[in-house]
Amino acid sequence: MKRMLSCLLLFLFCIVCALPALAGTEGKKAVMIVTYNGFEDTEYKDTRAKLEDAGIVVSVAAAELGTAKGQNGKKVEVDLTLADVNVADFDAVVFIGGKGSRTLVDRPEAQRIARDAMDRGMVLGAICYSPVALAKAGVLEGRQATVADGWSGPQILKANGCDYKNSSVVVDGKLVTANGPKAAKKFGAAVVEVLAAE
Repeated sequence: MKRMLSCLLLFLFCIVCALPALAGTEGKKAVMIVTYNGFEDTEYKDTRAKLEDAGIVVSVAAAELGTAKGQNGKKVEVDLTLADVNVADFDAVVFIGGKGSRTLVDRPEAQRIARDAMDRGMVLGAICYSPVALAKAGVLEGRQATVADGWSGPQILKANGCDYKNSSVVVDGKLVTANGPKAAKKFGAAVVEVLAAE
């Protein structure tokens, strides 16, 4: 009986500790930016799960409407095009990486979204190679961030004035970056934590 009571108290303590984080994110909105072909499946799935577990409403944006396809076969319905993303409608913008993100980073619409989010002081996240889109948008100058160690990602960040960190996840104010799929859960949790603190 004593042990059961202790377990119950521990369970209630965990719930109470989780309430402030959930209360800070329930009903908030995030838009996940993916490439139409070749986004990273795990980064998308694990990040979205963390956001939705915290009560955040998630929309998906890509270059075109339809069914976006992950590099490992995951299919995701696109809610709006990059051109139609109005950053003011959201509380957070999250860029997902993957092999296809090499085409995303040079899109003017993607860079516009990154700049708008930064100008508004919003939570801005990017994982894998997608921090390169932020660098090319000019929003990483003087900021700490990480990126996937491939396709010259670290060099591009440094060339655009970023204080590159060789870490799995880097949080700099409301800017959250991560270096790949193994960091996706930690990345999603960090985005939630920053949103909850607003």
